[in-house]
Amino acid sequence: MKRLVLSALIAVLASGLAAAQELMGLVRSGNFEAPSAGEGLPVILADYRRVDNPGYVDPNTLPQPPNLTKKHIDRLIDLMVEAELSKRPALRRPYEQDQRVPLTLTKEQVLWIGGLLSMIDRNYVNAIPGEVWDKAVEDMGKVAAEKFRFSKGKGNWEETGNAMINAVARNILDPFSVYWNKEEYKRFQDDSNNSFVGVGLLLGEDGSIDIVIPRSPAEKAGLQSGDKIVAVDGKAVSTREQVSLRARGRAGTSVRLTVLRGGGRLDIVAARAEIETRNVYAKMAAPGVGYVYLGQFSNDSDEELISAVADLQAKGAGKLILDVRGNPGGGVAAVSQIASEFFKDGQKIVSFKRQGRVMPENVTRGAGRCLGRKVAI
Repeated sequence: MKRLVLSALIAVLASGLAAAQELMGLVRSGNFEAPSAGEGLPVILADYRRVDNPGYVDPNTLPQPPNLTKKHIDRLIDLMVEAELSKRPALRRPYEQDQRVPLTLTKEQVLWIGGLLSMIDRNYVNAIPGEVWDKAVEDMGKVAAEKFRFSKGKGNWEETGNAMINAVARNILDPFSVYWNKEEYKRFQDDSNNSFVGVGLLLGEDGSIDIVIPRSPAEKAGLQSGDKIVAVDGKAVSTREQVSLRARGRAGTSVRLTVLRGGGRLDIVAARAEIETRNVYAKMAAPGVGYVYLGQFSNDSDEELISAVADLQAKGAGKLILDVRGNPGGGVAAVSQIASEFFKDGQKIVSFKRQGRVMPENVTRGAGRCLGRKVAI
């Protein structure tokens, strides 16, 4: 029965594998181009320019991924089908052995996962050897066997597929490369735009409150810096990610936060609303020394930082402290714009690589206004 269903699915997907390669080929370099200065963006002070490598060949223009093969995809299909069949209820009557019970795994889901693997293979900074893909596929099969659930005639292949891709990201990429599903990417975009729907808290790793955003629902509800959030709507939490996931929601709704404060335990209800955050906080740390905290490199952090530095310079700051502790990163365009203010004309800010070859580089255009100042980061 297992081989019958497996053979039936592979027969359906055999022609689809060619389509999968075609689909993979649709992922062109336009989706992965290193950011340039950006059309329509204001040029602030020094600016930067992009310099392309004339000898670079984009792997997205090749007919096949460099190291991921049809053999890998075939093996992955086998493992996914085996994962589903192992979770399906046993057939109870002999005549059922002759019936093809349709799988919940579809051609579209296989193409989706195969397309993501192709993106990684084509666009990762270094080439991924075939034997590394061999192990990655086997690891994905183990994740599929662990994560797949079958209930009431339905499977959870989207959730399982995300877990499988996460396994690849953890096992074959560097520690700073991550895979985001749709919801995680949406949260990143919201954070980069300095706005989100929530109660207005900046949290530490363990869910404790670092900053209550002024005039936010959190401030109105009485939440305080130093409070540790241990439950959201009655569900226990222990990390910043868990608090963020459960505290965010639709504007106008409410959330109950359970916090530890001064040895006691409090339940505080706060309304959710559209929250606008700031990335940059600045002050004079000492005579002649300016201090700037930069929370993340988001869309407008370059403007905020440069404005803050100009203010500090007007107050006599000849030296500067840039504090990026806890900064999770952000957009390359913002980083390049900021870095250009501290570099000489023509200096390389950052380079981008695919398959071990340099593509473009971002290079300073004009000397930065902060050049020559003493800076501690």
